[in-house]
Amino acid sequence: MGKPDEIISVSDYSCAVIKNTAGLFFPSLRERMHTVINGIDFEFFKPVDPSDLANRLGLDLKEDFILLHPHRPEEGKGLAETIRVVHRLVHRHGLMEVKALIPEWIGSMVSNMDSDFYNQMMRLMQDLDVDKNFIFVPWMPIERMPELYSLGDVTLCLGNIVEAFGNVAYESLACGTPSIVSKVGVHRTLLPDDVIDKVHFGDIDAAVNRILEIKQGKRFNYEQVVEIMKIKMDLQQQVKSYGRIILDCQKRERLRFSSPTFGDQQAFKVPPWCYFKDEFIYHDFRGRFENASQLVSLSGAANLFTKEEAFKAGVSGETWEQWVEKTWIIPSLE
Repeated sequence: MGKPDEIISVSDYSCAVIKNTAGLFFPSLRERMHTVINGIDFEFFKPVDPSDLANRLGLDLKEDFILLHPHRPEEGKGLAETIRVVHRLVHRHGLMEVKALIPEWIGSMVSNMDSDFYNQMMRLMQDLDVDKNFIFVPWMPIERMPELYSLGDVTLCLGNIVEAFGNVAYESLACGTPSIVSKVGVHRTLLPDDVIDKVHFGDIDAAVNRILEIKQGKRFNYEQVVEIMKIKMDLQQQVKSYGRIILDCQKRERLRFSSPTFGDQQAFKVPPWCYFKDEFIYHDFRGRFENASQLVSLSGAANLFTKEEAFKAGVSGETWEQWVEKTWIIPSLE
């Protein structure tokens, strides 16, 4: 660290994470930050006729209800959550026609860790009696992805891996298939809640309910969704922005490390990688909810708070140090 003349992040979320981590120790880093949202080629990612692909996979477009899980074969991408969603749809709601499509894992992609995970997932499918509802799809080249997206009724992105951007959910929307994403990382804030369905990580019932709403005819306003996406994710604007930043880049002095010190009057805040659900806090990089009722109360009164204010509100020194250590709170330098 210290050498970059300019830094480009692909989302507001990733920019905020960099500013509130490395930026605490390299104060002038913020002056070198640029956010250029990943663009989508809407001439390529658009609804197409998926009949040929459906026939190849033995799917009935009229009878089957098709869920897509087009993700890499690794833990954190939400396959276990997708399996549990399918279990509840089939065995609690009687939707025997559900077919979930997942990529076939080819040898060149699978490490020992991935192989262990694969075996765990196969056992989970069998234990929950949904293995017949899953179809392994040959790994698709990019040229055929619009067909796959157009084939689905819903695309699931239910993992807890922290994406800097996360193309799948948004490419699917561009192809006319609604996405359901976990409120993790960039997915929390990139698009409004009325454009893309969001659920808390691990909330299987919420994901199932969103799917049922879609199956029962919840309107997906494709034109409105794409209009909003085109404003935010314009591919040509992305290319122009990269060109401008790179061509205008000037050699700068090396960033200087500064070890910050904070007194009792230093303002703190909840960082961009955390958010609250009722009395709980979710931490993107810990991948779970934890009880945080005192912090919820403290931060609910004001976005910024000091150590002194926390103590007056009954927070102990030990609890404050735990919040800092867990990075539930960070100093605000804004």
